[in-house]
Amino acid sequence: MRDIEGRLRMSVKRNDTNTPPETANQPWQPRALSKAEFHGVLREKGLSLSDAAFLWEVSVATASRIAANPDRPAHWLFALAALPTLRAAELKALHAQRRRQGRPARPKPGEVIQAMTVSAELYESVACHATCGLAEEGDADGYIKAVRGSGTETQFLVCFPAGEDWFGAALFDDYFYTTGRIVRPEKGGAAL
Repeated sequence: MRDIEGRLRMSVKRNDTNTPPETANQPWQPRALSKAEFHGVLREKGLSLSDAAFLWEVSVATASRIAANPDRPAHWLFALAALPTLRAAELKALHAQRRRQGRPARPKPGEVIQAMTVSAELYESVACHATCGLAEEGDADGYIKAVRGSGTETQFLVCFPAGEDWFGAALFDDYFYTTGRIVRPEKGGAAL
C-alpha cells in the first residue's frame, strides 16, 4: 500500500477491463477502501478512529460512519491519506490536547441558541407571505427575537406588533421570509 517514497498509495488500476469506461475511476480518484482497509490505514499511522475524528473536527460517530461506508466520498479518502504518521511522543501530545479541549458542551433543553444550520439571524427582519395568527399577508414589520434547537428541530421566536410565537423551521417557511435587514427592537424596530 506504500509507494517507493513511503507514502500511502491510493491510486486505482487504470486498465481494469471488468469496469465499464463510464464508471471506471479516473486516475485522480483514490481507490475505494473497505472498512477493514480504512482502519488498517489508521493503524499504520498509529491513530485511532477517535484521533482521526479529532483531527478532522467531526464527531466519533461521524468518523465511524465514514469508515464503515465503502462508498464514502473521495474527499474522506484524501483526508485519510493526509493524516500524519505520529511517533509515540507526538501521539501523547495529541491525546493531551484532546483531553484539554474536551467534548463540546451540549445545550440544555430549551436553551436559546443560534443554530449553525439556520439561514436567519437574530433580530433579522421578517415579512409575512401567508396570513397567520401573528400577521397578515404582506406585513413586513416582524423580526426574529430568538432561535433555539438545531437542524430539523430549529425553532424561531417571531415577533410582530400583534404578539410573538415560536415556529418550527418548516412552519416558519410556510408563513414568513427574511428580508436581510437587522432591526433594533429596543428602539422601535428601526433597521440597522
